[in-house]
Amino acid sequence: MVFTMTILHAQTPTDSVVYYENLVTHPQDVNHLPKAYVFFNTQKEQAEQQQDTMSQMFSLFQLARIAYKSGSYFDSESAAVDALKLLDTQEENEYNRHFRKSLYTQLGILYREQNNNAKAIDLYHKALAIANTTRDSTVIYNNISNIHKDADDYSNAKSAISAAFQLLPRLKDSLMYALVLDNMGFLKFKLQEPDALELMLQALDLRTQLNNKAALYPSYKNLALYYAESDKVQSKHYALKAYEVAKAINSASYKEDALALLVSMSSDPYSLEYKTLNDSLTAANTLRQNKFALMKYDVSEKERQAQASVLQSQQEKSKRQLFQIIALAIALISVLLYLALKAKHKKDKLQQVYHTESRISKKVHDEVANEVYHVITKIQGTAKSDEVLDDLEQIYNKTRDISKEHSALDVTDKFSELLNDLLLSYKTDTTTIITKNLSKIHWEQIPDLKKTALYRVLQELMTNMRKHSKAKVVLVSFEQSNKNIHILYKDNGIGSQLQKGNGLTNAENRIKSINGTIIFESEVNNGFKVKINI
Repeated sequence: MVFTMTILHAQTPTDSVVYYENLVTHPQDVNHLPKAYVFFNTQKEQAEQQQDTMSQMFSLFQLARIAYKSGSYFDSESAAVDALKLLDTQEENEYNRHFRKSLYTQLGILYREQNNNAKAIDLYHKALAIANTTRDSTVIYNNISNIHKDADDYSNAKSAISAAFQLLPRLKDSLMYALVLDNMGFLKFKLQEPDALELMLQALDLRTQLNNKAALYPSYKNLALYYAESDKVQSKHYALKAYEVAKAINSASYKEDALALLVSMSSDPYSLEYKTLNDSLTAANTLRQNKFALMKYDVSEKERQAQASVLQSQQEKSKRQLFQIIALAIALISVLLYLALKAKHKKDKLQQVYHTESRISKKVHDEVANEVYHVITKIQGTAKSDEVLDDLEQIYNKTRDISKEHSALDVTDKFSELLNDLLLSYKTDTTTIITKNLSKIHWEQIPDLKKTALYRVLQELMTNMRKHSKAKVVLVSFEQSNKNIHILYKDNGIGSQLQKGNGLTNAENRIKSINGTIIFESEVNNGFKVKINI
């Protein structure tokens, strides 16, 4: 028994949409699928004109279901794939994930019917990867199990249904619960394992309590097969019950299946009834497919006429479109000129910032650090307190570090060596610094402003590491693709709940100023990681 996944409507459905969707789900007449096709094909065309992507996807999904039920597997696959292509253009949300699962499931059913089991299983696994409810996962595992069961691969079929069986404590759908119990029992019977009959009887009891006649059919059929060799009377008893259910719900496919089961047990008059019904079903299917093909031809003819009308209209609009293109070109040139001027202004402003930093650095070094060092020299010649000397030395070291961090950089030549010296300068007896692929980067292709910004950011990260992380190993890895540089900083320090202080904020602002990206990742006791793209 194959289960599909229902999908939510893209918008509040009208009565007609619900009506025709029900015709697709439960067709009771040879005209139902052709009528539904005309409706949803019209809906799709209107959605295309209105650029309503959600309605277009929904209509394509229904067209895929119609084509599958009409035996047009190629058209079914084409419509489902077109819906997936449209879905790929949409943002990820709960509805779209659910819709994607429905499309994958529909394609899985389609490929199963074509005996392409590997493709069907692959699609079901894709659906399983994005399933976010217990019922969805159970449905998918059940469908995978059925594929293996079709191939008499009962071992793998049981493995798949076992995954669904483990979800039963969380499953709130009683019918699905019974389905899993019944399938597990049947597969255990095929594998000659214990508890098979007990599970199938539990499923039958649950389905009986729910008073769902359609759900009773697989229970009766499986029990008939279970007793086929050991108890002919019981086997026929359950086969007859299956046939009674099929008649009660007026399901032609169930009637055919039940009669085939009865015919396999005896030479009763049921065989004649089975043959008559089978011939009737074959004729009905042929008529339905013929009507479907004729209706598709009529729709295609209307589409051809519409395309001819559109072509004539386009010719009349060609001159107007030419003027529009010229106007667009003028507007585009204006925008490009504006962006170029804006970029030049941004570059000049960034250059001024670096010049200001260098000037302040020189002033701190020449006027503050030197004066502090002079005072230290004077005090060393007297009997002043050692604590004062220590305090002055700390002030001197901080001043020197500030000056060093913002001093002028020559990044034009040998930038690789400059950057390597910076990183290795943070190496200590307890901290190992590892660089990777630094020398392989074509730094000559990178503008000086970007190199300067990168140098300052890495300097900030290494300083932050020394002050806070207690890391024993630091890795700085470099990769290049075309003119883009990807840098990964990673340490095994104590980590933290990520809170950006002045240092990390400054690093983030520097990278943004050169149109790059920077991502910080950290957890307590799980190190610190930074990804930079420039």
